[in-house]
Amino acid sequence: MSSRLSLMTALIIVLVLGAGGLIVCKSARDSVAASQKREVETMAFVLTTAEAQAASLAAAQADTLAHDPEVARLLAAQDRTGLLAHTLDGFKRLKAEAGVNVMQFHTADIKSFLRVWDPENFGQDLSKARPMLLTVNHDRRPQKGLEMGLSGLSLRAAAPVLQGDSLVGTLEVGVDLKSLLDLAKTTTGADYGLFLDASLVKDGGGATLKRDAATNGDLFDALAADGRVGLSREATFGTARVGDDTLSLFGMPLVDYSGRMIGTIVVAANANDDADRVAQLAIIFATVALVGGLAAHALIMITARAMLIRPIDDLAGKVQALARGEQLGAPTSTAREYLAVYGAIRDASGGESDETNGQGGA
Repeated sequence: MSSRLSLMTALIIVLVLGAGGLIVCKSARDSVAASQKREVETMAFVLTTAEAQAASLAAAQADTLAHDPEVARLLAAQDRTGLLAHTLDGFKRLKAEAGVNVMQFHTADIKSFLRVWDPENFGQDLSKARPMLLTVNHDRRPQKGLEMGLSGLSLRAAAPVLQGDSLVGTLEVGVDLKSLLDLAKTTTGADYGLFLDASLVKDGGGATLKRDAATNGDLFDALAADGRVGLSREATFGTARVGDDTLSLFGMPLVDYSGRMIGTIVVAANANDDADRVAQLAIIFATVALVGGLAAHALIMITARAMLIRPIDDLAGKVQALARGEQLGAPTSTAREYLAVYGAIRDASGGESDETNGQGGA
């Protein structure tokens, strides 16, 4: 009986401690998840801030060039060689210092006139491929932001080039997105990947998304293959296991200058330390529950033997001795207590039958 009692009590204690541990672990996991979400949101904000600053830089450079009278004169005169000589040194400086990788001039009918980084490549009609240039031509106001071009996605700023009131063309300055991702990774330690809607890419194939710039191409390819990357108009948060690493993932819409969603930005941050802390907490509570159950089992066994089993065994021995007519000697206070207990038990259960037996014997 004592063994069953102690086992049941120990089991109850283990269950109570285990349930408490589960509640605490769930609370810890929720707290860690909230902390991870805030962290990767901050990392994403670092990238969007860098993009905004780069777009402002590109817009400032484009506006400065657009207001250069010599640029307007050379573009109006269709002097490609003179325009290249006038802008090449500035482009090289901006490329080295600010990550500028695009400086292009267009005619008033939106044909490529001069790509400063690739002067032999010109003449393409961009009127259908570059909505930003159409907007600049129509409104005669600068535009800036992300836009798909013939060479892929770029962060660009475009401005009209005027001679008096006449539009002689447009120009654009673009910033290398890979350099912005690398800058954000240096600042935060996270990895960044840009995925484009495959329908906007010529060689998109049958996929939904196509990876563009990324700080770790293999990582983001693995995440995409595992279905962890998708288009969404809302920010998303989750976790993923890649190899031996646990990652916090944050995705947000990739929007071009006009507000059209063209893909998604994914931030991947290492979360191994957080996962390890939650696992350690679970192990601690499991150990506490097990040790508590074992301690309760031992304590109940000892207590039961000291307080119940041994006195009852002694009482049974005394009762058996009295039944055999043995003399127990002068009754001690303990013996009196045993006899009182025995009398109470006899009166409650067998006193009436004893009396009946005694009458029958008479």
